[in-house]
Amino acid sequence: MAGKWYKGMPSPNPKGRPPRERSLTNLIERVMSKRMYDPTTGSQRSRKVVFAELLAEATTRGRVTFPGDEGEPSRVVLLNAEEWTSFVMRLLNHVDGPARAGIDLDVGDVTYRIQFVPSPGQRVAGDAGDEDAGNR
Repeated sequence: MAGKWYKGMPSPNPKGRPPRERSLTNLIERVMSKRMYDPTTGSQRSRKVVFAELLAEATTRGRVTFPGDEGEPSRVVLLNAEEWTSFVMRLLNHVDGPARAGIDLDVGDVTYRIQFVPSPGQRVAGDAGDEDAGNR
């Protein structure tokens, strides 16, 4: 049999298994670790720092100032109340995990679980059904 490999024979793949595709997280990490020109300071800054500042500005001021390329002006995007609420809810869900849908109430030796359930058809900010709130 010409194509069959047996133990002790030379490897049919001497260079080994090809490297795995990089995960999206690894690719984003590599891109975000690069530096970029910041027109406000006139110097190079980490993209991670710029990204964190954009998140902080959106959260605290309700706007995002995207830095322009070298020689170009910055662009400011204002968030309306619905966009800001959706943004903050998604950010908090990502950082802290989704909020619990209930609370535990200890009364003596008994623990009561109070569960919050939305009415049928009621939308809750930050739910999966609210995916397009930031695109309106």
